[in-house]
Amino acid sequence: MLDPVKNWGKVSVDGLYNQSAVTVNVVSGDGARLPNPSTDGAFNLVWFNSTDYSDPADDPEREIVRCTNKSGDQLTVVRPNSGNDYNGEGSDNVASIKNRPGKNYKMFLGVTKKTIDDITDGLSDNNYTDSDKAKVDSFDTFTQALNSQITGETPTGSIDGTNTTFTLANTPTATSLKLYLNGQRLTLAEDYTLSGDTITMFTAPELEDMLRVDYNVAGDGSGINADTLDGKEASEFQLLSSGGWAVYTGAMPTVTQSDVNGVDTISFTGDVTDTFQTGEWVKIEHSTQGMLFFKVKDIELQGGNTIMQIVGEISVPTAGSITSISFSKQYIAQGCSPWENKFKFRLVKSGNQTLPDNVMTKVQNFTKEYDFNNNCGNHTYTAPVSGFFFINASIFIDVPTYKGAVLTSYLIKNSTGTNIVDHSLPSGNYNFRFVTSKLVGVLYLSRGDVVSVNVNLDTIDSSTSVVKNDSFLAGHFIGI
Repeated sequence: MLDPVKNWGKVSVDGLYNQSAVTVNVVSGDGARLPNPSTDGAFNLVWFNSTDYSDPADDPEREIVRCTNKSGDQLTVVRPNSGNDYNGEGSDNVASIKNRPGKNYKMFLGVTKKTIDDITDGLSDNNYTDSDKAKVDSFDTFTQALNSQITGETPTGSIDGTNTTFTLANTPTATSLKLYLNGQRLTLAEDYTLSGDTITMFTAPELEDMLRVDYNVAGDGSGINADTLDGKEASEFQLLSSGGWAVYTGAMPTVTQSDVNGVDTISFTGDVTDTFQTGEWVKIEHSTQGMLFFKVKDIELQGGNTIMQIVGEISVPTAGSITSISFSKQYIAQGCSPWENKFKFRLVKSGNQTLPDNVMTKVQNFTKEYDFNNNCGNHTYTAPVSGFFFINASIFIDVPTYKGAVLTSYLIKNSTGTNIVDHSLPSGNYNFRFVTSKLVGVLYLSRGDVVSVNVNLDTIDSSTSVVKNDSFLAGHFIGI
């Protein structure tokens, strides 16, 4: 993991020090030029004789130390030795005296060997072991059993004002069929029925009408259980089938929340730096907060205990305790993370809802089609973590009088009227009965933020409309 960075991170050292000193003072005010190790993480500093050498590379007593703590203008540093791999800078980085009489010394935060090594290591995180490659090869096989999508198919059957029976090229998976008449989506059980690959319409399409269908077709399940995979995305199957979580068996850690740069830490008793790795995913089971996922940002030994910096928010528990902790690096190798798979949802309207004229109305009474982390209510989604979410809603409205109307719809955050995505349709005599409002956006949500949909339809003749079943609210977590 890369060390923290900060512009103009150059300080003047106050005093002279021998080659074993670990507490170093800088001139008053210079400490603010450096990152804070307690919140940003430890970092390396180049220490050199600035009186005789404008270029540190020319100073034979130059040295790279690691700053692990800062209190005002006082630094705690680790001097390089073989036991700490010379602070990651190579064996030519050795401790030396910084007490030549009459000399001034400076430290600066800059690019070093460790910086380049960390970048290289980060770029190589996606290199696969033979075992990982086998998993990826198997993943290609998994996709054969996933549902494939058919879009824009024209059903077979005469469109002549009399015929009501049409045949599909394949048998759709359950609830996946979408039938469109002249671009308007029809409703199963209200406008047509489906049996196998056969559609029977209640009203025959007229000559020159256009029928189109979208639907999913079950894969062939080559070599694996297609029933298990049916309806699941490949990444979700990986999460369900892979196992791969190694259980941590040591003393349970404590969680410390920091409001500086949003970095939280987990403190383990003793040295567990060999157990966890930077970049891997960790899963916590908490007695009151349930399951929490996060990614390891950095981990190092401080004062005999292990401090792990994490990516992702964990609020300080007000009650209860961590009951188990486990970890897995395979999600990096397989190109997916538990966040991406765990936090996705789709709510579908299971019945019609009356929409009063010119009244902002919350769309309610959804049924969960899927909700992998149980974050959905009757008409809401609550963000389980802070980060970016893709949200997609389509609201189908029946306007019985065919008159013009002004449509306004919003994705609402926290029921406070914060309109985070909106869609509007201006007034006019459109001579249509059905209106579709689509709300699509990538939103940043803080943990606990609640998303819902509000709709207002102001009709010319003040008529009552209907939000149709099959309207939906869906989304998934993208990242932080």
